[in-house]
Amino acid sequence: MRKYVMSACFAVLAASLSHQAIAQDTRISEMTEDEAFAAVYADPSNIALNFQLVAVQLRNNHIKEAAGTLERILILLPNNAQAQLLLARVQLQLGNKPEAKRLAGLLLENEGASESQKSEAAYTLGQIEDSESLINLSGTLSFGGGIADNPEGGSRGNRALATDVEGELTDKRANTEDFLTFAGNFNIRGNLVSQLPEAVTLNMTFSKKDYTQYNPGDTDVLGLSAGYAKNFQNGAIQGNISATRIHVGDRHYLNSYQVTANYAQSLGSQTTGRIGVSANRRVFKDSFSTSTTETEKTGLTSGINLGLSSRFDALQVSATVSAQDVDAMSRLEDKASGKFQLDLARGFSFGILSGGLAFESVEYDQVNSVYSSTLKRKDEVKTMTLGYVSGLGTFAPPRADETILRLDGRYAKADSNIQNFRKYSGEVSLTVIQPF
Repeated sequence: MRKYVMSACFAVLAASLSHQAIAQDTRISEMTEDEAFAAVYADPSNIALNFQLVAVQLRNNHIKEAAGTLERILILLPNNAQAQLLLARVQLQLGNKPEAKRLAGLLLENEGASESQKSEAAYTLGQIEDSESLINLSGTLSFGGGIADNPEGGSRGNRALATDVEGELTDKRANTEDFLTFAGNFNIRGNLVSQLPEAVTLNMTFSKKDYTQYNPGDTDVLGLSAGYAKNFQNGAIQGNISATRIHVGDRHYLNSYQVTANYAQSLGSQTTGRIGVSANRRVFKDSFSTSTTETEKTGLTSGINLGLSSRFDALQVSATVSAQDVDAMSRLEDKASGKFQLDLARGFSFGILSGGLAFESVEYDQVNSVYSSTLKRKDEVKTMTLGYVSGLGTFAPPRADETILRLDGRYAKADSNIQNFRKYSGEVSLTVIQPF
């Protein structure tokens, strides 16, 4: 959470420079770095032109070049708070912690700096102290609620669930339910002594979702995980093992055990490539199915994902392709799926807006006579998400140490080749998150 929020805030901070530059030159969105440099070369003491160049350099992920331009601005205006703040951020990103600490300290003493700039400087100093500590403790607590449209996943007139009567299907309720949520996580991070940044983490999460009437939708989740991360000059590797216990209603529904490994590599021009693999073992304890035993549903899910992320000014674009294979003890539960997901995030002065589209195809390996005597079931699932995040008090892109307001919306529709087997669901929620 901290890394995501601060990356978004850094993008918004860079974007604010672009917006300032746009006020001076409406061609800034089309300006190349060579054009911006030529403008500064012709008029090197023009502060607006220098900030234009910084905006273009940050847009192109030329961090070292942006540092040089910001240093030139500070030679011309030693107390420019915006340049001090950006240069502190840039130096921290370059790994020059002493210089980042010095600049943040100067900004805190700068009488011309705004309260928000001083707050950002204080947070930067906190980041540096955390990175230098052998052990760091952090976490979040959240509380919220919302409305779910058709939480049972069916619709009137669509027969979408096998019932207690073998071989028959029945209608499912299609109503709306309000719910409350409560969640938290606690993190312990230990920095290892090494020439390259690496760390181990321990994490505990818990969450609860309580519907007003739909008791089979009530969930209690408790998870424990351990992770290892190591950063290289142009890449990072991360591994994680976790165990999760899930209760649904008053049932101990299942236990889940998962191993993941991910690698991210900078591809230049603000683009990052990702590859990840995962294996998940499910052990069902007491589910709601009467046609399939818990032992038969128990199985192993293996998956792989490939992705690209790129930033254009303050717009973050991410595309992911993934595939999964489910190998259950009952062959009727064996299935394979492929998924494509596109996510967008855009920083504004009032917060961060995000949205996503996902298309998934799920195909079962065997014919299930409950649904059809001839067809293998195949589902096509389309999902749309929208989100908004801001600082609760400022209604601006949040710092990781302030209370966060989060608004989420989701709509999903599943169509199947099985006759009248359609599902839809939607949900809107509002959550307040308090980091500590």
